[in-house]
Amino acid sequence: MTRVTYYPGCSLESTAREYQQSLLETFRLLDVELVELEDWNCCGATSAHSLDDGLARGLPARNLALASATTDLMVVPCAACYSRQKTAEVLLSENPALKTELEGTLRRSFERPVSVKNILDYFLDHMELIRSRVQRPLSELRVVCYYGCLLTRPPKITGEKSYEDPQGMDEIVRALGATALPWSYKTECCGGSHSIARADLVYVLVSKIFAMAREAEAQAIITACPLCQMNLDTRQRGAQRLSGEKYDIPSIYITELMSMAFGSAKTGAFFKKHFISPAKILDRSAAV
Repeated sequence: MTRVTYYPGCSLESTAREYQQSLLETFRLLDVELVELEDWNCCGATSAHSLDDGLARGLPARNLALASATTDLMVVPCAACYSRQKTAEVLLSENPALKTELEGTLRRSFERPVSVKNILDYFLDHMELIRSRVQRPLSELRVVCYYGCLLTRPPKITGEKSYEDPQGMDEIVRALGATALPWSYKTECCGGSHSIARADLVYVLVSKIFAMAREAEAQAIITACPLCQMNLDTRQRGAQRLSGEKYDIPSIYITELMSMAFGSAKTGAFFKKHFISPAKILDRSAAV
């Protein structure tokens, strides 16, 4: 079995626990053991880079130093964590003086370069394996893929060429047998952590996302970001009150969709944590 180091971040062990559970199940079904980075720390998202440059560099850099002791690859499922960790990777590779400074500050060495990948990029490197694991093709399911702000941008950090119209998640969805519908809101902002202090703004933003998803005739929105999923799930009813429209569109983690297509019996347990249940839009033989 292949072993891959991953950085869970804070959300996957708290508010996005179903993401963590479906992530581990999906990788297990792919015969990949995810090994949690030992002694990891918060990467600083979403506030450190706005408040303190030293923390913004040091927090994710420490995780890379820890990873460098055992691996040259670290998978990061949270989009915000991925953004901070990828930024640190790029800064360290481009600035030897900063690398030396951080080694002194952290009292740790960067033993080797560590490539940071989000789970979509990891999956795209293993598409034949993914196709071979599909037991229940989701041929009746029509979805839109929502990447949010941070999986593809800024392109100078992520390296994404099609950062306004990314296709990676769409390709994965199609490999599962579902239809990935075209739409123009793939990378629009959902409000992120503003949901805590300014829910009124988030209601406006997510109501537009839902309106466009409905216009595309999507049955669900697929995402790979804990903050995006939380806002689309927990703030949907508030968005409906604001707009006067009823959306009733579930948001599903890509790993939940994959585990379902792979025939996992655990998928129903993941869905129990959703405010807007995906179960009713899924064929009984494939879902729960």
